Amino acid sequence: MRPIKIAPQEIVDRIRKSKVVKMKQLVENLECSVWTLFDKLREYGYYTSYNFNRQYITLKEIPLFDDNGIWEYKQARFSKWRNVEETICHIVDKSPAGLTPIEITEILQIRTHNQLLKCRRKGLLISKRYGRSQVYYSVYEETQKHQMKEREAMMKRSPTPIKLKPLSDKTIIDILLVMLKHHETKPENIISILASEGKKISERSIKWVIEEYEIEKKGSLFKS
Repeated sequence: MRPIKIAPQEIVDRIRKSKVVKMKQLVENLECSVWTLFDKLREYGYYTSYNFNRQYITLKEIPLFDDNGIWEYKQARFSKWRNVEETICHIVDKSPAGLTPIEITEILQIRTHNQLLKCRRKGLLISKRYGRSQVYYSVYEETQKHQMKEREAMMKRSPTPIKLKPLSDKTIIDILLVMLKHHETKPENIISILASEGKKISERSIKWVIEEYEIEKKGSLFKS
């Protein structure tokens, strides 16, 4: 490792240029240790990916988190709450009907079996079994009561698992309004328009709306 001092701005500029950087490559290029890297970035703030064994890093200012607090760039995924256990607790707490392990995996796109067991053992979540299905609920009594009521109502309406929306109605409406008003379907352009309105919505969220509503296939969104 080189003995000369590394300016924090040098590290920041390198990450800003690529948005997300593999830490191994960054420390090799800078000839410093991972701990030096973290120390230099402390005042700027940073996130490490919750997948790929935390190998990827980005600056705190860069992610556009979706409604679940998740941001994906290429294959690296980041959480507003930084670690998987905290993230699971937050997405379960905010869910209207609790979440099954499959639903949690769909949101996070990683295996979560061990983390779910830890959350339950630590008393951060509770779980309830319905036949072969298991649902995780918030430990907050009022929230838990509403979640169980909604889940059981969902199960009565449909015996098969229901695919939950990853976005809030408000976020979906915001995206659709931009598409209608500006006749725009390119995610990067929609992100810029929403950002000018003070709304931070991720590319992944926009792509979900386009796919879910089959906008490019139907072509009906812009018809008069």
